[in-house]
Amino acid sequence: MAESNINVDSSAHAPRLAGIVQITVIEGCKSQIFYIARNLLDSKAPGFMSAVDPTKQAEQIAVEITDVQIEAFDHFVKWLEDKTGSSSPMVYICRWLCLAHAYVFGENYGIPTLREAVIDEIQKRAMSVKRSLDHVPIALFTPPDHVTYVYDNTPVHSPLRAVLVDLFCTAGTGTFTASRHSLGSRLNGGLILSNPSEYLKRYPKHFFVDVMVQKLGAATSEQDSARVVGTNVDQQHTEKELPKKKRKASG
Repeated sequence: MAESNINVDSSAHAPRLAGIVQITVIEGCKSQIFYIARNLLDSKAPGFMSAVDPTKQAEQIAVEITDVQIEAFDHFVKWLEDKTGSSSPMVYICRWLCLAHAYVFGENYGIPTLREAVIDEIQKRAMSVKRSLDHVPIALFTPPDHVTYVYDNTPVHSPLRAVLVDLFCTAGTGTFTASRHSLGSRLNGGLILSNPSEYLKRYPKHFFVDVMVQKLGAATSEQDSARVVGTNVDQQHTEKELPKKKRKASG
């Protein structure tokens, strides 16, 4: 829980209507106030409500939060109001880094369904983009700043880390070589990938450790599959030869 980043205000500025939670999100010099029905938070984000109101007895609540982007919290609110289901695609979120912030917010305040929705959206977007492009640069799925933020703010076995590693491995390192010989590839924000080796250095080292472990596991799995296929072929060949030998012996 990120309780140290929540400031509960019980002054006269608290909302006058019982059952409504007033949340002020502060991001640097900017701030925005959100009003959310308490029963909605209780049902879809109980972990967040436990941090906001540990006693579960306050009738009027006004809090300040400083550990989430305003944009990410805004999409959290839209997700709360989504009546199609907790794991439905989060069509409101536009930027990749905002997805990461929304996931970390769900991690900090114990909202697993929000985390699942974020991962669903990342995978959906990645597959959509990949289908529309012949040569997909790795960084389009996993830019270094996004990966760094995730690795700095999630535990070692975080599902979001696993998703980013999987996307990186799926895209394939060959796209960097292809991009280099085609004078670079235009990525998010108009970035030109003209120096792949320098670009790769911007990723966290732990990320590449995870990538290598996954690639090694995939290679081992492919070798095992090849052995199984080879064994089956040899066995079928042997079974076909046996009747011929028997016929020769009987003749």
